[in-house]
Amino acid sequence: MMTFMSHLAACSHVGQLDEGLQYVGYMDSVLRKAAIVQHYMWMVDLLGHAVYLHDAKDLKKTMSCEPNSFVWMTF
Repeated sequence: MMTFMSHLAACSHVGQLDEGLQYVGYMDSVLRKAAIVQHYMWMVDLLGHAVYLHDAKDLKKTMSCEPNSFVWMTF
């Protein structure tokens, strides 16, 4: 799971939205691993850097876990 967080962080820092979304899709559909709050934090960060603020807000509403303070600060 740490590997996916590292990949999402890297995608966020270099602006690779599509690649970050692919990692999350792979993790969910192929590995059948549920995202944890840290994955969501990086996805919110990635969407925010790509100026998809509405999508980041919607993601916070549909998370499978309760957003913590880091998710809120990232938004």
